[in-house]
Amino acid sequence: ASPLPALEAFWAAVEACAERVQEEALEGYTPRSIANICWSLAKLRMEGGQGGRGERPVEAALESRAASVLELAARRASDDLRAAAHGTGVQGGPNAWAREGLWGEWKPQEIANLCWAVGKSADIASHSVRGLFCAVAQAAGISRWTGFSPQELANTFQALTSAGLAPPPLVRRALAKTTKHRDMFNAQE
Repeated sequence: ASPLPALEAFWAAVEACAERVQEEALEGYTPRSIANICWSLAKLRMEGGQGGRGERPVEAALESRAASVLELAARRASDDLRAAAHGTGVQGGPNAWAREGLWGEWKPQEIANLCWAVGKSADIASHSVRGLFCAVAQAAGISRWTGFSPQELANTFQALTSAGLAPPPLVRRALAKTTKHRDMFNAQE
């Protein structure tokens, strides 16, 4: 039996999922769901896209939907992080949320996965993506990467550097944390 019908069904399901997410504009989606969807779309675009290792190129309709979802996710996360910075119930002013390692409803792993996905697959010059990366860079600089594992730090830092948003103080803090905790890294990291 040919695997082609199963593969076609898979791609149809991916496109239907991306279409639904796009239509719903991520309303009601948790940060974890958003990060997982974006990570998956980025992996599919890399491995199944033009020039990738996949069996079939990603079709234009799915490519367009994936780009739209990544853009929506960047905007949503940026808005969430900025709201947390100026949010209610955080004592100590607008920067207390980052200094305390509080990223609104977003966990470091979710931020890392989203930044990696957006950095790999989205238009890093877009306003939404730049807004997300600027909010993350600012918070990371203030919080000194509090709560980020070595892998999360590496993935987020890779995205920020790809967008040219890793100023020297942020680089120094990232290197200081990795040097201090180098025993936490394994060969993959």
